[in-house]
Amino acid sequence: MRIILVRSQEPGNIGSAARVMKNFGLSELYLVDPQCELEKPAFYMATHAKDLVENAVIVKSVEEAVADQTFVIGTTARTRSSGAYDIYTPRDAAKNFSREGLAILFGPETSGLSNEDLDYCQAYIRIPTSEHSSMNLAQAVNLISYEFFTTQVDAGETQLTTDPPASREDLEKLYQHFFEMSNYIGYTDEGYAHKTEHMYRRIFDRARLTHREAMAMHGLWRRIRWAAEQAPERFPIIDKTET
Repeated sequence: MRIILVRSQEPGNIGSAARVMKNFGLSELYLVDPQCELEKPAFYMATHAKDLVENAVIVKSVEEAVADQTFVIGTTARTRSSGAYDIYTPRDAAKNFSREGLAILFGPETSGLSNEDLDYCQAYIRIPTSEHSSMNLAQAVNLISYEFFTTQVDAGETQLTTDPPASREDLEKLYQHFFEMSNYIGYTDEGYAHKTEHMYRRIFDRARLTHREAMAMHGLWRRIRWAAEQAPERFPIIDKTET
């Protein structure tokens, strides 16, 4: 399971997050566009997990951080609209999703993940709290890592198919191909393009496509575009009232 800290602002929080990762057997720490240097406080707070801070992978974008992952969950303290993805508690998420190929995004301390960040997520985690829902970054990493650790120990994690799941990079390429094809055939206009794209992202993300299925969808998009480029007489309208 990969822990991804997005635009983190406090080196101490990065170190504390690394420490709790070590407690629960996690080692993949990614930092997206960190807004601070990995200075002394990060290593001081990491204690026996300094190696995780030293080996943290620093990237420029969420897209880069999740490209090779098969499922991405974003953390949020807010209640999303009814059109959003499913929101899980840490415990329910741990019961529903395998740690293998999983990435969990944590946003900046002051603002959380942006809507653009959450576009890369297929589900959300919200930690139940009182009315004061803002939580320290490392505490959030701690709670979620603990739930996944204890659930993994109890469940043993099994894979239901030998066909590997589509990576996030596979899915982003699929979505781009689909949106290009949709625009080409005039399925949507510019005014509704963003809402339409977001809706179809949710549909395909819920399907949890395998790599093979994603490749099959690419073939379908290519065939649809090819058909749209042909002369109308190649595809006459069939009158279904005829017998």
